[in-house]
Amino acid sequence: MEGESLCEGLITVESAGRRPVTDTMVRQSAYRAMQSGCCGYTYGAQGCWNAAWDRDDRGTSMWGDMPWYEGTDLPGAHQLGHLRRFYEGLPWTRLHPAPECFTSASSFNTTIYAPQVTADPERETVVAFFGETYRNGDGAAVISHGKNHPYTVNWFDPRTGLTYLIEQLAIPVNEFLAVPDKPDSRDWVLHVQAVQR
Repeated sequence: MEGESLCEGLITVESAGRRPVTDTMVRQSAYRAMQSGCCGYTYGAQGCWNAAWDRDDRGTSMWGDMPWYEGTDLPGAHQLGHLRRFYEGLPWTRLHPAPECFTSASSFNTTIYAPQVTADPERETVVAFFGETYRNGDGAAVISHGKNHPYTVNWFDPRTGLTYLIEQLAIPVNEFLAVPDKPDSRDWVLHVQAVQR
């Protein structure tokens, strides 16, 4: 379980300086945790974790001056609700890290920008979290170790919770499925699911 990784709205302490934790930072931490094999993720928000009643509560002001009633409405909370519904719609307890399922012609996308991939043992469900740094158009990429039967390929938008169908009956070629380009440069989740016959 990943707990207290980042609280949204909190002011960070980093060697490069301090900045507020954004919904993007919280969301990406949560998906990376789940794709790394965590069984859950706890969300927190500035003002809520420290019970700041108003902006003039000075006890924890070094972390920010947001009161609880603003912290409860930060966008990351809604986005992590999408995360929960996404994983609950999968056999998520059977998913394990499977970096070997992803291959790319791009040395960058294979190493430092590689997606975090999980899969079930049968490779009927494959989930890949692509961060903002993944380079679209930087060489062909494939999901491997699939069976030679049809798969549904979807992009899941972790900001809105919407799913975009890419292909209904994708047939692997020699157990490889082509990875479509991300819809834009932001973080996205690729969901590859075997079609039940």
